Amino acid sequence: MSSSNNFLITGLPRSRTAWFSAYLTQGEVLCTHEAIALKLPLESENHKYVGTSDSGYVLDREWMDEHKDIKIVIIERDTQECIDSLNKLIPQDCSWLLNSMASALKKVDGLRVPFYDIADNLEEIHDYLGLPGYSQERAVLFSILNIQAQEWRT
Repeated sequence: MSSSNNFLITGLPRSRTAWFSAYLTQGEVLCTHEAIALKLPLESENHKYVGTSDSGYVLDREWMDEHKDIKIVIIERDTQECIDSLNKLIPQDCSWLLNSMASALKKVDGLRVPFYDIADNLEEIHDYLGLPGYSQERAVLFSILNIQAQEWRT
């Protein structure tokens, strides 16, 4: 079950989901990273707006069914770029998985934002999700940051 204050940022792996969790978390907003994979609830005693930035969304049918009415932003990045980026970090070839995820993401309804246009669409993303606290200054500061999940670092 989801509330009108829950949201999801999703896309293929290597589409800035860790970055979004850091960028969006401020004030009344908490955005976890990979809450679906970690089985974390979308609730918080200290935050009015709670979401997750998670590339595994389309892999968890149960979660999808439970959160049918959630607001979703889909980051669209070229599948081969994601495969190439991921293959630099892990030894096994994940192309079959990312191709499958890309097909599933095409069927997801929500606001679609091209990967290379994220910085230009941050205010639209805030508005679409109904989040408070958009700041042009914060957007500019975060636009130059390379934030990655710890498990990907080599």
